[in-house]
Amino acid sequence: MDTASNFLGMSRRQLLQRSAILGLGVPFLGGTLAGCGSRQGATTGSSQSSGSTQAITMAINESPWLAAYQELAAQYGEETGTSVTLRAFPPDNLQTKQLNAVQNRSGEFDIYTMFGTWYGSFFDAGFMAPFSSIDPDVQLDAEVITYGDLLKWDADARFYSPDGEVYAVPANGNFQILYYRTDIYEELGLEVPTTYQDVISNGRRIMEQNSDMYGYAIRGQRGSNGATVGFLPLLRGLGGDLLADPPNDWSVTINSDVALEAMDLYLELASLGPSTPQSVGQAELISLMQGGRLAQTTMVSAAASNLQDPAQSTVVGNVGSALVPMPEGGSHAPTALPALAGIPAHIGSDQQRAALDFLMWTVGQTGQTRFAELGGSPARTDVLESDLADDHPEYAAMLDSVPIATRDVAYPFAPELLQVSERRINEVVAGISGAKEALDQAASEIEAVLSEAGFR
Repeated sequence: MDTASNFLGMSRRQLLQRSAILGLGVPFLGGTLAGCGSRQGATTGSSQSSGSTQAITMAINESPWLAAYQELAAQYGEETGTSVTLRAFPPDNLQTKQLNAVQNRSGEFDIYTMFGTWYGSFFDAGFMAPFSSIDPDVQLDAEVITYGDLLKWDADARFYSPDGEVYAVPANGNFQILYYRTDIYEELGLEVPTTYQDVISNGRRIMEQNSDMYGYAIRGQRGSNGATVGFLPLLRGLGGDLLADPPNDWSVTINSDVALEAMDLYLELASLGPSTPQSVGQAELISLMQGGRLAQTTMVSAAASNLQDPAQSTVVGNVGSALVPMPEGGSHAPTALPALAGIPAHIGSDQQRAALDFLMWTVGQTGQTRFAELGGSPARTDVLESDLADDHPEYAAMLDSVPIATRDVAYPFAPELLQVSERRINEVVAGISGAKEALDQAASEIEAVLSEAGFR
């Protein structure tokens, strides 16, 4: 097994112990490593222009918004003379590449791209530099969406806080939103649902009139965070959660009475979709919607571009967006799912400064407007409210989500917790286990995760 695989299998405590053995320290300020490590095999986002005095490299994931970010980086290079190279990896490999760079104290990447299942662990382990350590005067514009303070980390509380240090900016904005077929809604005289019970009623009506169409489909496939993130809006909408109230109360609540109620509703929604919901992930949801076989579902807002692409979709112009529904008697609880970009703590100060300048430019109004025009999902409220919204119906749903969105499963021990929740929720959806049995088992296993991570 390679060293990166060893890292991925470690608890936070084990990871810190290994880091100390390697001499990495926390926050790994042991040396200046700008220029160290290979920069070969890169996907170039901008070519170095004449007079350029700086070059930075960003590790990023292969995604539908990669081309937009590449063009954004190219424009930055043209305007500033700083060359920004994007090295794109499959999502499953990105974390490994970045952990390898941390372990080896490599200057291979000046910017890391992170996702909800692991940015908490990256912050908690000291891998990332707080922006104030690079520039004490750095400030985020009020219009930059913080996604429930996911950009700000309190090292003492080991959790996110509005008063925490800024550790990252959004690379791509993202929320869960509801998608529905506007043409079918109009044909059947249906109203946009506000509750999941409305979704179920609409779905049944649609299936009565269209025997070859699913009324709704859930994301039940086991993955890094598929089944869990699909379940969260129901669980949190009823006032429950996986854990009670971090960082004040880390009690495990995945098997509460509210969680069982949410699971019953999740299974009712699943009954409107494919017969094997345990095998349906986000890619399958997008494909079903593009092919005209799915009338309603919940997906990330960044999927909107896939549904409006004539080369991929048969439903262009016939898909509406709305705030994620709520359970009756509950509240709307969309999950914030942005990609975040941050700066490793172990690289040299000159590289950190150049990386920070680029990141702050990307989340400025000009940078975000260009990103949106190029097909990216913006992370500023003023861009979501701009004239661009006329061609992006998902922007209204994103704006509605901003003040109420809940955090992704972004705990310091998220990878270990999700190994449990993904397996147990998938078993319930597949009919392998009853809800109470599976969620009780999940609670016991998550208790062990918390203990190993030092939260007990």
